[in-house]
Amino acid sequence: MVGVAVAVVVAVVVGVVVGVGVGVVVGVAVGVAVAVAVILIINSQTHMKIEIDLVTEVLKDNELEEDTVMTITRQLQRAADKIAAEAEAEKEPVEKKQFVILISDPNGDLPDEDMVGWVVQIPENDNPGTVADRLIKAGQHHNTTRRGRKHPAKSIAEVCEVVGSKILKEHKIWVKTKLCISALKTDNVLPQDDGSKISMDDLKIRAVLP
Repeated sequence: MVGVAVAVVVAVVVGVVVGVGVGVVVGVAVGVAVAVAVILIINSQTHMKIEIDLVTEVLKDNELEEDTVMTITRQLQRAADKIAAEAEAEKEPVEKKQFVILISDPNGDLPDEDMVGWVVQIPENDNPGTVADRLIKAGQHHNTTRRGRKHPAKSIAEVCEVVGSKILKEHKIWVKTKLCISALKTDNVLPQDDGSKISMDDLKIRAVLP
């Protein structure tokens, strides 16, 4: 709706300007054309890209005077800038997120201790049991390089943090969290909702930050 309103205003102004010079009929025609152009430019903010330079060329092709074309172009640019600024102002701030590992422990086998871990990826059909070995080999590979000899990795944590993606890729492993993240355990039971607030004790989840 805002885009249409801006287009109408610009079209009226342009129509008057052109109409004074070349006649009412031509002025109305150009005004309508400009209104369509403004709507296309505004829609381009979220859909297709319409360059104002292209609109300028189209106007020139219709044998309008240079001053008129420049006036129309400036009005189009101001309209497009206004819409872009309004759209930017309406954007919600991006919420920062963190990774958390949730471990199913229905039998309570895991110790009630602080736990941390990393998130990694390997090829879909490969054995997850090879993850630690891949990291070890990637770390050993890193330590043979010039950079690795100067700053060798001495633990899995350091492999995840400092070994480059190129070496990790050679060993078919991709580290998604270079720093360790919290690992929480749950008995995997969903309590019945009786209308009361569910506490952390009800969920039997113990969250400990690293």
